[in-house]
Amino acid sequence: MESAGSFIIGDMIAQLLFFVLLIGVIIGTVSIFLSVKRKKSQLDRVEAKVDRILEREKR
Repeated sequence: MESAGSFIIGDMIAQLLFFVLLIGVIIGTVSIFLSVKRKKSQLDRVEAKVDRILEREKR
């Protein structure tokens, strides 16, 4: 009977670990997506500033 109880506890621990891993993958994917989006926005702002500086120098 004890082995059945420990088997259930072992299954619960394994399921919890897989659930935590799944949540980690989801959070990691969203984090990477947001980081890429932020970088692109930052690059767009820098590009706009460089364009303005180049336009000033042409005058």
